[in-house]
Amino acid sequence: MFVTSIGLLAMASLVGIAARYAKTAEFRMEASLLAQDMADRMRANQGTAAELDNYILQPTDLAQAAPEALPTCAVATECTQAEMAAIDLALWRRGLRNRLPNGTGYIAVADQALRAVDLWVVWQDPAALTSTDDWGEYLNAGDSERSCPPQIKDITPLPRCLYMRLGL
Repeated sequence: MFVTSIGLLAMASLVGIAARYAKTAEFRMEASLLAQDMADRMRANQGTAAELDNYILQPTDLAQAAPEALPTCAVATECTQAEMAAIDLALWRRGLRNRLPNGTGYIAVADQALRAVDLWVVWQDPAALTSTDDWGEYLNAGDSERSCPPQIKDITPLPRCLYMRLGL
């Protein structure tokens, strides 16, 4: 009887852990889709290398408030690249906030001449609110530095981050 009860407790624990990892995988999939969405928006609105600065987004905290209102174009039928970038960023931030817990994004120009952009999707995994374990081993040298943007690394508990370098 004792051995059976220990076995049942172990099975219940495994089910709970599996559910937690399934939800974490769902958030990572959503983050990947949102990152690809922003990459497509940036590629569709390509201009000069200097216009990459229209997409810089560098929050210092996770999203807490409701998404802001969408900006509009000065001329309804013709948006400038800067106006389109503002609309793209607002739509992306709205998607991040609505599809990930406290989701936000961070975009920085990595190399203006090569049209390279660093993009992070950042969210607060609910499991991290109670867990003290780290997020695992990094696969490549430098991954720990790139895992979260610099301004986000000091948030406790550490949020989940998905990093991509885009060549536009």
